[in-house]
Formats: sequence, structure tokens, C-alpha cells
Amino acid sequence: MTKQFKDYLLEVQDGTADPDKVQDLADELELLATNDGDLYRRQYMPIIKNLMRKRAKGTYDHNLAIKLWRYLIDNVAKKEAGPMARVKFPGLIRNLAAKSIADMELGKMDNGEYDEVNLKIGA
Repeated sequence: MTKQFKDYLLEVQDGTADPDKVQDLADELELLATNDGDLYRRQYMPIIKNLMRKRAKGTYDHNLAIKLWRYLIDNVAKKEAGPMARVKFPGLIRNLAAKSIADMELGKMDNGEYDEVNLKIGA
């Protein structure tokens, strides 16, 4: 008998899930988010511009950045799994993917990879 996504959800919720499987699903979501051209143009780059403006003003908060990336991850999950998104990608996995992207992009911002990005609103 094959496992349904509800079975995986129960495993994650009660702590019996394999951490490697949880991390693999989070990595899959992260890859889908970074490789979707439509979402990259409509949501990924605007989030980066927003966070760069906040860093320039000195109001950047990494916990709020993770929350902002979670919105992107939610859209990726909905696009990938449709109405089964909550079952296929539970909140724990989405939060792991959002944290991973937030950490990765913070490193890129610190390294100056987005210094040439125009930060004006509407640009």
C-alpha cells in the first residue's frame, strides 16, 4: 500500500517523519520557487527589491523577511499541488523552504550581488 500525502502530514505533525524527507520536500519547494520564470518576475525580484530598500533604511528584520518569503513559497505550493497544497506541503516544510531562501538571499545581499538593482519603487 502506498502512502497518501495525509499520512506524510501526520508523520510530520507527530514528529515521526524522517528529517531527510522533510528537508527534501523543502528543497524541492525552494528549487521550484527559484526556477519558475513567471513567479521570479512577478514576486521573487520584487521581494528582493523590497528587502534591499529595508536594508538601506536600516529597518531590515530577518524574521519578517522569512515571513515575506513564505508568501512566495505558498504560491509555489499552490501552483505545484493545486488544492492539495496544504496536504502535500505542510507548514513545517514551507517554513523550512522560506527560511532557506531568506538565508540564501541575505548572503547574496551581503556579498553585493544585488547592488546594481534599481531600488526605486516602480522601476
